[in-house]
Amino acid sequence: LGVAIIMDNGRIAGLVTDGDVRRAMQKYRDRFFDIPVAEIMTPTPKLIRQEDRITDAEEIMHRHKIHSLVVTDEEGKLAGIVELYDLMRGK
Repeated sequence: LGVAIIMDNGRIAGLVTDGDVRRAMQKYRDRFFDIPVAEIMTPTPKLIRQEDRITDAEEIMHRHKIHSLVVTDEEGKLAGIVELYDLMRGK
């Protein structure tokens, strides 16, 4: 999917995209494999609840110019990921 969710003791701690990795490889070059994930992750990824509407997901992605949203259950725990491309398949 081009995205990794970082978990810490069962809670969502952040998100790393393939773009984050590419930018970090350019920035850190020889040190890339030594940097901590926290250095490149987004610590507050955009979330959507699994009971929210697809149109809500689409609006959030367009507003923030992102391609993926972390989906949580009613308790705020990780339920999955939805991508813009998933939404477009249905159109």
